[in-house]
Amino acid sequence: LKEYLRLIRHPPFWKYAIPLSCVFGGFFAFVTNGPLLFINDIGIRTEHYGWYFGGLILSYVGGSLVASRLAELVDPEVLVLVAVIFPGVGLLPIWIFGATGLWLAGGIVLGMSFHMIGLGLLFAVGPIRLLDESQVVSAGIASAFLGTCQLGAASLAGIAVGALYNHSAGALILTISVFSIGSLIGFFSLRNS
Repeated sequence: LKEYLRLIRHPPFWKYAIPLSCVFGGFFAFVTNGPLLFINDIGIRTEHYGWYFGGLILSYVGGSLVASRLAELVDPEVLVLVAVIFPGVGLLPIWIFGATGLWLAGGIVLGMSFHMIGLGLLFAVGPIRLLDESQVVSAGIASAFLGTCQLGAASLAGIAVGALYNHSAGALILTISVFSIGSLIGFFSLRNS
């Protein structure tokens, strides 16, 4: 228990744990609400929904591949910075198409694709940086607590999007926005710690 308390009071851990958890939570908002919204409310046929979701998975894989190629060439801190910015950029098409109602499914998928590229980059580089910066405790404790934070964020996102769901894209847009902005705030506020 003492090691967990030491880790909780260690700002460099949170510099990576907050973005890793928030971006993961934003993805789980889509996992929770995406099928209902796309199939029941937007009218995407069930047999076509997989193509939308598959595009997001390809975006994640793309982000991971880019991170693996750039890992030797670019400072890992820069990769984490880019990874945290991508979900924020993804909010623009989500907000624009969500507000207008035009091309709603495409706008959400476009925005979530940016989110997933960021997640792919972040998952490839973030945990390594977190473990490097969290040497006040063993790697096992830091890793276990990171997993707890990520699943906690995913649970909160699922609960939020479920509680706010009203057969429109509003709950999804709001939840993804909160988690994407939370990632940016968490990283930038602790960047110099």
